[in-house]
Amino acid sequence: MSQIIDVILDFPIPMVAGMSSNSGPLFLGFSLAVDYRIASKNATLMINPNNSYGIPPASLLSFFLIKNIGPARTMELMLSHPELSIEEAYQLGLVSQIVDEENVESQCIELLNALNPFSRDAISETRCMIQPDKAEINKYIETTHERYLRNIYKMSS
Repeated sequence: MSQIIDVILDFPIPMVAGMSSNSGPLFLGFSLAVDYRIASKNATLMINPNNSYGIPPASLLSFFLIKNIGPARTMELMLSHPELSIEEAYQLGLVSQIVDEENVESQCIELLNALNPFSRDAISETRCMIQPDKAEINKYIETTHERYLRNIYKMSS
């Protein structure tokens, strides 16, 4: 997981995630790591579908939710919203644009093409300033993974 995040954070140009259907917590976590998210009107974001079983949410998702909406809103979503509509996600700033399902891919391409006039160096440096520290992410993932395993072990005992 951390290797994929490293690739996303080291990528020299902006990245866009297109969401055209239901997105689970892991995909949503990766999507929140990229620069733009374009979703179809019919998409649903799974925040914590296993909450009722006592299974904690994916660590990557919680890390990027905290970065995007803060700890209090993240806690609220994690404990009370197993899924989130695209409209709710847009209002929280988790989705950049909402489009018809058939336009998700073309809108992603259009967005990237709109960035062409900008200097590649300026874009790359801006991404570096905005992106979270990789060591912070990796430590968070390691810590939450240990907690996740402990919780699963407790449940099975």
